[in-house]
Amino acid sequence: MARQAVSGVRRSRGPARNLDPLFKPQSIAVVGAAPTSVGGHVLENIKRIGYRGRVYPVHPRHDAVHGLTCYPSLAALPEAVDAAVLATRAEAVPAALAEAGELGVRAAVSFAMGFAEAGAEGDRRQRELREIAARYGMLVCGPNCVGLFSYANACAMYVDVLPNEPSAGQIAAVCQSGTASIAAVTSGRIGLSHLVSIGNEAVVDAAEYMSYFVDDPQTRVIVAFLEGIRSPRLFVEVALRAREAGKPLVVLKVGASERAQAATVAHTGSLAGADEVFDGVCEQFGILRVHDFDEMFDTANALSLLDGRLPQGNRLGSITMSGGQVSMLFDLASEVGLAFDELGADTRAALNKVLDRNPAISNPLDAGGTAGDDSVFAESLELIANDDNVDLLAVTSPALVNWRRTAQTAELTIALSQAIEKPVMFLTSYAEAVAPAVRALLDAAGVPVLPATRRGFGTIARCVRYAAHRSRRIEDEGGDLPPAREISPLLAGASSTLSEFTSFRILADYGIPSVRHALAASADGAAAAAGEIGFPVAVKACAAALSHKSDIGAVQLDLHDEHAVTRAYDEVMTRVRDAGIAGVEGVLVAAMARGVEVIAGVSRDPDFGPTVVVGLGGTAVELLDDVSIRIAPVGRGEALAMLHGLRGAALLNGFRGAPPADVSALADVVVALSHLAADHQDRIEAIDINPLLVSDAGAVAVDAMVMLADSAS
Repeated sequence: MARQAVSGVRRSRGPARNLDPLFKPQSIAVVGAAPTSVGGHVLENIKRIGYRGRVYPVHPRHDAVHGLTCYPSLAALPEAVDAAVLATRAEAVPAALAEAGELGVRAAVSFAMGFAEAGAEGDRRQRELREIAARYGMLVCGPNCVGLFSYANACAMYVDVLPNEPSAGQIAAVCQSGTASIAAVTSGRIGLSHLVSIGNEAVVDAAEYMSYFVDDPQTRVIVAFLEGIRSPRLFVEVALRAREAGKPLVVLKVGASERAQAATVAHTGSLAGADEVFDGVCEQFGILRVHDFDEMFDTANALSLLDGRLPQGNRLGSITMSGGQVSMLFDLASEVGLAFDELGADTRAALNKVLDRNPAISNPLDAGGTAGDDSVFAESLELIANDDNVDLLAVTSPALVNWRRTAQTAELTIALSQAIEKPVMFLTSYAEAVAPAVRALLDAAGVPVLPATRRGFGTIARCVRYAAHRSRRIEDEGGDLPPAREISPLLAGASSTLSEFTSFRILADYGIPSVRHALAASADGAAAAAGEIGFPVAVKACAAALSHKSDIGAVQLDLHDEHAVTRAYDEVMTRVRDAGIAGVEGVLVAAMARGVEVIAGVSRDPDFGPTVVVGLGGTAVELLDDVSIRIAPVGRGEALAMLHGLRGAALLNGFRGAPPADVSALADVVVALSHLAADHQDRIEAIDINPLLVSDAGAVAVDAMVMLADSAS
């Protein structure tokens, strides 16, 4: 039976659990509430946010807290509440949670530290918490967090201070760090629908929260600050559903360096996954990865304001008041893959007429001379915006002492934005160059305000990248794939690493071509094989235990006659005997080939499972550091995207007069490798084809190695 070519994972049918008891409780109990305690702060936030449900402080030594009747225990409450805030020490949390579960409480929040992040005793305590929650079917936020709130539902179980004038909006934030949560709340730079500080994720993890927000009608964009991913498969399924729903995922994941990973383990007990694999996951499923809070807030805010009005390409049109700024805008755009294309002839002619001058009209347009003439400025804006070579309009306003002039420019920009379908952005000289009142006008009109700096252009580039990914199909047009091949006879009784000859046979079963080759057990056999293959040839020792043949001199290349082959056989076999290599099958006689050196392979990631890798450089791949990674399997469209995304992709297109390489054949190899990895993920640990030579005649494996997982797995 044929299989459909789908990248990565099966699709999810919905959220893992209904999190309404956390975000929409009808009643809340605050255990540990006292006037100046953590519980008291939570009560203040519940009042501040305007919660309309029933609230019950719980403390054995108080009759009232913040004007509310206080009860000595959960059992003394007049009703079984939906949610309980456990504002207690870590040692008291399990007992309090068990009591809540017995009383039918559906959700709880624990702020306490002293769980998995705090050593063996904390780890034991967290396991106990998880077991109690499972026993009663309870949702738990935390522990080791600052809680959650929902502006959309006017609900808060949150311990840090909420602002008196909240920045409410349509961005949901999932934060593993309390500092990230506080930054999102206090920055005022993003309008929040909901925020959750997930802490140790003992019961509900980041992917579940994100899944819930995908289905939330009050949320337009989802941001996440993550230290690790506990449910990788659900995380990817969420990305697929978010893409279908048109809700961007903006993710700041830390833990790229070894020291950052160590700090992550100490902070929340999370194990950071391979950073390169996570980059590949983001590229594959349209997740926008950012690297600091500025990038996170700017990107989320821009996409929220644009509300689905996305650019159809990377071509900017811009008008600026400064001739000196034109060159800078060119440079900034080119650094992040954006372009200022030449305006069409009709547009240039019309602009010359409007501006009443006859210099060469450029894009960006220096309209400094129109600063006092609103009608000329507005008409120039409209002409640029409607040009066929413009996908997105960026109006650049300098930092002016007279902010009213900036306000007039903003009003003209807003009017144009409402008259056209293309997205419009308002750029300023630096981040704080727009008065709050002007920014509020632009925000209300759905026009993002960004600095005309690397930071601002990076945000535009991420919006463009998100739009481009949404236009791609996750399910490729490649049609049906053949059934999984049965390669178990080649794996039966095999050691952890297969010989090159056996590796070539496995690749061949999946349609991956290799250079013409033959296995020879004698010098005469090697010479005969070379004659059949055709000179020149290479002679390589062949043994399962020999993964780096060149290190011991067990490879000889470019041999042009039988005498050279027989001599090479003797020398290679001597080298492997001297090195004590066991299980030598003979030598592999292989044709010499030409082409661009590529590395291709698969590996099994501990979080995301089998992945496929392709990169340029062959033996220099580590030096070049130019690879694309995806979760296996991938279809043809994703394979081509991997190749086009390489920094050195120009080498495949006919660099310096060389004929273009057969990129289509290379994509076929990537697809086949990915399905080989996915079909046999329990048996195959890794595959390394290095080099894979790609020329105008196709792609062939020159050297290959298949590594197996532990036979006991």
